[in-house]
Amino acid sequence: MADKVTIELDESFLKKFFGLTDELLPDVGSIDLPSLKRQLLNVEEEIKQLKETLQLDPKKPFSNANKMKEINAVKVRARSEDEGVKGKVLIIDDLGVITYQLSTMLKRESFECVTSNDIVGAIDLFKKNHYDFVLMDLFIPTQREGFILLDELKKISNGKPYKTVIGVMSASNKKEYKLACSQKGADFFLEKTDAWQDEICKLVQNYES
Repeated sequence: MADKVTIELDESFLKKFFGLTDELLPDVGSIDLPSLKRQLLNVEEEIKQLKETLQLDPKKPFSNANKMKEINAVKVRARSEDEGVKGKVLIIDDLGVITYQLSTMLKRESFECVTSNDIVGAIDLFKKNHYDFVLMDLFIPTQREGFILLDELKKISNGKPYKTVIGVMSASNKKEYKLACSQKGADFFLEKTDAWQDEICKLVQNYES
């Protein structure tokens, strides 16, 4: 017979679980799907962390400490309207000037931005955090690495409980690249032509999944 396990649920967890609507902004007249989705993501992450905590082995304190550190590091923080943030964006490009330009422009439009200049760092960031959008350069530094990155992002994204829009940016206008990105699951492909930064910022602001 399995041992019985007792857990304590703190007040904030119960509030999120049983009173989702209480956390909506005072000026919100009705519950919309995005607001409810953000609250449910918080609750789902709380439940996940409780389950992982229960799996800790009391005979391995050092292993437990490392596991708890990992749990805290990967905690998903849903973006809330009261923070004034429209969404969180991961920008991946091996050119620092590109990541700086895009992050500056998107921050002006109330998006929170995180940048990476290599595929290893980008994959690590994507595993540990929630992003509403990923904007990735295909040539990072070659299309081979870009396709590897896109495959990994889609694989990770498919295992998450929320939708992340993944867009590919490229200075090349080859149709085979655009087709390959679409087949690998990219939500959109944007060529780096004149004023492409403005175009991609508008696309992110107006994107509807």
